[in-house]
Amino acid sequence: MPAIVAAASPRASRRYLEFFAVAIENPNTRAAYFHACRRFFAWCEHKGLDELVAIEPMHVAAYIRNLSKDFEKPTVKQHLAAIRMLFDWLVVGQVVAINPAHSVRGPKHAIKRGKTSVDRETSVVTLTNLSLSERANALFDAAHRWHGAIWNTSSVTRVSIDIRLVAAPETELPEKLRKYTNY
Repeated sequence: MPAIVAAASPRASRRYLEFFAVAIENPNTRAAYFHACRRFFAWCEHKGLDELVAIEPMHVAAYIRNLSKDFEKPTVKQHLAAIRMLFDWLVVGQVVAINPAHSVRGPKHAIKRGKTSVDRETSVVTLTNLSLSERANALFDAAHRWHGAIWNTSSVTRVSIDIRLVAAPETELPEKLRKYTNY
């Protein structure tokens, strides 16, 4: 138990312990968040903050900037998430009035490339060796797999897939594609 939390009140101590016992189900996340919060409160004590209610957004921001010097962005974001979640828990339990981590922005971290490699030559050869009907089916199935994978991420709210096949008007399309055509 961090001294700054224990000194606040018995209610603060109880909410702190409940946060790790109740609010976080995954044991790995619980351990990581416990470590992050313990490190944050040690930093607060080192900086002379001796009251829980004295912690302000500028303190959390300074801690995050300091942490960014020694750790990678995903680790810093995880620490900020742990601090935010703990203070949200303390706000709900009426231990503190506001969450000082709420307005603090973490470092930007985006993965620009996927981890799955694509063998473009094999994909092209495979599709060009198929009939139009088979190509349409393959593209339709691939689009649905791709749509499902994207839709299951938390950051995407709407995905539209537009596949256009160039074919002679008399070409018979597979049944599952007919309802998606507009001719």
